[in-house]
Amino acid sequence: MTKQEKFLWLVQTMLLTELAHWSIWGVQDTKIARADTSLTGNWTLITEAVWACERIPAHMDAYEAAREYVHYMLPIYRHEVEAERGPVPAWFARA
Repeated sequence: MTKQEKFLWLVQTMLLTELAHWSIWGVQDTKIARADTSLTGNWTLITEAVWACERIPAHMDAYEAAREYVHYMLPIYRHEVEAERGPVPAWFARA
């Protein structure tokens, strides 16, 4: 597998795992849950992952890149306050 393929596999697995977790345990805020499991919300996560996989820095492995992507993009982290979440990692930030 290439670094990009590993990255996409890791991100895909985390998205599926989070969705399965939500379906089993539920979410306290159903408004957030509906928004985050919508086709549009997931399409954004998927297309941004494809865009990001092509921009992983040479010094970074797929696992580190996927961890940064998931930590920034997944809904459970996205709803934290910006100070706790931190800025978007520079390597996949859109200009």
